[in-house]
Amino acid sequence: MDEGITSILLVEDNAADVRLIEELLTEAGARFEITHAERLSTAQVLLAERRFDAVLLDLGLPDSHGLESLTAMVEAARDMPIVVLTGLNDEATAVQALRHGVEDYLVKGNVDGDRLTRAFRYAIERKRAETALRRSEERFSKVFHASPLGIVISSLPEGRIVDANEAFLAMYGFAREEMIGRAARDLNIWVDLEDRARLMQEMAETGRSRNFEARFRRKSGEIGTALSSAEKIELGGEACMLSLLADVTERKRAEEALKTKDEELRAMTQQLWQTAKLATMGEIAASVAHEINNPLGIVSLRVEALLAETPPADERHRSLEIIEQEVERMGGLVANLLHFSRRGTAHISTVDLRDELGKTLELMHYHLRNSRVTVAPELAPDLPMIQADRQQLRQLFLNLIANACDAMPGGGELGLRARAADGQVLIEIADTGAGIPPEDLARVMDPFYTTKPEGKGTGLGLAISRRIVQEHRGTIELSSEGVPGKGTTVRVALPVRNSANGNYLKGDRDRVWS
Repeated sequence: MDEGITSILLVEDNAADVRLIEELLTEAGARFEITHAERLSTAQVLLAERRFDAVLLDLGLPDSHGLESLTAMVEAARDMPIVVLTGLNDEATAVQALRHGVEDYLVKGNVDGDRLTRAFRYAIERKRAETALRRSEERFSKVFHASPLGIVISSLPEGRIVDANEAFLAMYGFAREEMIGRAARDLNIWVDLEDRARLMQEMAETGRSRNFEARFRRKSGEIGTALSSAEKIELGGEACMLSLLADVTERKRAEEALKTKDEELRAMTQQLWQTAKLATMGEIAASVAHEINNPLGIVSLRVEALLAETPPADERHRSLEIIEQEVERMGGLVANLLHFSRRGTAHISTVDLRDELGKTLELMHYHLRNSRVTVAPELAPDLPMIQADRQQLRQLFLNLIANACDAMPGGGELGLRARAADGQVLIEIADTGAGIPPEDLARVMDPFYTTKPEGKGTGLGLAISRRIVQEHRGTIELSSEGVPGKGTTVRVALPVRNSANGNYLKGDRDRVWS
């Protein structure tokens, strides 16, 4: 067919009417190609063989009449527009014809060429628009139902669910009839209503939402995480929201697991680095201590001899006493270095922690009194026995209590608490001193790092304390706000598992620290 020519199937059994229609269309100046069929059956065959731009149908045919003709023609013409031109001027029939899908209903004798031409043009345009819309809806329906993403259409702003695809229903665990027509809020699928309010605000402000992450609740009660994008649309004159959702619950779990593993790896790396650093520093400390020990011993003996030979009234006697005190201080430093550099042989026994803490307080009694520090011990009566090196634990407690006293030069209160929980003994030592600045808190247990004034500390007390705790398979941590009066709290946790801890102290620890 030439471009610009409209093909018409004329289904009319009256030859005079056929000639009249052809004349009317010719007079109107329209370009039409008319194919004529006298019977409905002939028209059906022609429609099966080829496509026409439009069908002009008379309802009174030799082999069919009235709405019966129309019903058969609608089925045969499929998506081709149909215009009825009949001698039956009946309003009821016209209404029924329009309901059956015809584009126009014309009565013979009441039309001219222009009216007929317009009827064809409008019928073709409407049918094309209807066909395009139907095909678009079919494509959308296929995508809607086949999509692996959850898709839901809900009304705005109340959130009533208009339609949802199978992926969305499976994601939330509901049947279609349980969701359609109900608001998401009534279905209790929002875990955090603040998320819904935030989404509604985005839609109100911009008409869209992108990469919106929120937790949701399945019908079973299980909590998941969804990542969605939404667009404001109009459906049947009603404002709606078209949302696409991906269930990212497993991805979020994997991310959290990866984050946990990463933190564990960082902690392990830090521990290995600390172990290597301690081993290196221990070797250096041992070498330095041994080199200092011999000449220091000679100096100590010579000073002792000189003091014995010098009368107390001699002005040199006081200078010798100061030298003797400094030599003793250096001797203590050397002893700490040697202790830090080697573990020695562990002497494992059953230790009563209440008794050991009590004896430590007795040893520190005069020091505490002279420092104007009051102690408020809270030791649980049911503290279990543990397998431990008694001497090492005593040194641990002495170090920590002495540090607490040093932190309160003007006096204060020292809290000492101990209790059992979760297979561990928890010991807490708290002071009311100046506290530790945040920038120093992470380093105070490093060897040779001290916040005390020069000459007042070696920086080994907490390092030795940490090593003792670790060798007993325990943990030690410090907390402080760095605010004067709020002080510092040291928490030590030691395992109660006697046999396992004892075996570890006797042999297994060598594989960890060597």
